[in-house]
Amino acid sequence: MTSQVTQRSVHFGCPSEPPVPIAPPQLTAVGATYLWIQLNANSINGDGPIIEREVEYRTVLGMLIDTTPVDKPTHKIGHLDPDTEYEISVLLTRPLDGGTGNPGPPLRARTKCAAWIRLRLGLFSLSLGLVLACQVFSGSDPMHGPRRLAVVDTQSKQVTVRWEPFGYNVTRCHSYNLTVQYRYRPAGAPTSEPLKEEVREEVVYDTLSTVPQCTVRNLPPFTNVSLKLILSNPEGRKESEELLVLTDEDGTRQLTISYKALSSFDTEFDLSNQSGKVFKPANETSHVFIGLYPGSTYSFTIRASTIKGFGPPVIIQFTTKISASN
Repeated sequence: MTSQVTQRSVHFGCPSEPPVPIAPPQLTAVGATYLWIQLNANSINGDGPIIEREVEYRTVLGMLIDTTPVDKPTHKIGHLDPDTEYEISVLLTRPLDGGTGNPGPPLRARTKCAAWIRLRLGLFSLSLGLVLACQVFSGSDPMHGPRRLAVVDTQSKQVTVRWEPFGYNVTRCHSYNLTVQYRYRPAGAPTSEPLKEEVREEVVYDTLSTVPQCTVRNLPPFTNVSLKLILSNPEGRKESEELLVLTDEDGTRQLTISYKALSSFDTEFDLSNQSGKVFKPANETSHVFIGLYPGSTYSFTIRASTIKGFGPPVIIQFTTKISASN
């Protein structure tokens, strides 16, 4: 008797993967302490059916904050920090153990700056008595611009200003920008004529010091400069008061010596070529003139000047000796 063994082949299919969203969630609204999202999880990789949806969010630094079950296509994530960037992902779960897939592609979103609220109260008289009215103003832009802006040093080509330090209660954001904006026009220029003013803006880096200040350089000497600070965050900007300052005169001075022959004992001398100008640095105290005619009278005019202009002249006369060559 021969026994026969029947072999049966069993085919095992490849195990399916748990569901993972293909696209990140979509941002629908932003506040200082909340983010509204749409799950956007209809298209998936892996297999369903989907029996649970969760939202996972963390800071961009990687610290996981929470994972929350969600039963609606939209979800509000609350109790967040202002001006902070988060990564938000959706997790999907199918039946049985191991049915939760990996987090889907993350959405990166930043909350708005912290909002400030200002109340204004007023009394209004009506026929039946007084009514107390309250106006509410709110916003997320800086509370106010830099205050107590003051000039602490003025030189011919630079101006240094200082202001009251400010913190988060003023900036309303961790990320903010401070710039100095300035413009100038030549001193003494007629105000009736339109002038092309130089307007420039530079980033201020000294914002965390207890005594913050900045120096505006490469200014022209003896020039009217108007400057102000601008504090900006992602929601808006506020300006400081405007300061007017006059840069100092340039320290470079110059002496101009003009000379001219007035008369000579020898009437045949041609005095028309006996004149000219000599320019000397202010630290020099003498000059030798050569090629003058003997027995001739010369007038010398000495004037000091800066970028502001000339000072009053000093005029003197000398007569060369007849026997001298100079």
